[in-house]
Amino acid sequence: MLRVDTLEALFDAAETLAHARPWRGERLAILTNGGGAGVLAADALELGGGKLASLSEQTRGALDQCLPATWSHGNPIDIIGDAPVSRYQDAARATGRARC
Repeated sequence: MLRVDTLEALFDAAETLAHARPWRGERLAILTNGGGAGVLAADALELGGGKLASLSEQTRGALDQCLPATWSHGNPIDIIGDAPVSRYQDAARATGRARC
């Protein structure tokens, strides 16, 4: 996800993303507050030749500490629709610290 505040920033972001190198390996985790959006993102990743990371016990444990019990327990990581910014931050930190 990339958030922009102006039309100029939108075009700058699109240009930057157009030149990004593709991800390699199975190390991508999708973090979402909507299960449907996460599935669509995972499908798009697969269509592009990518693969989702398998979440390790360590990663799942770290996510269990910061997410409600009803989180998806898989990848895409659905942090539930009522997620405040802090929940996104905590989940992003948990996936970044642990090896997926």
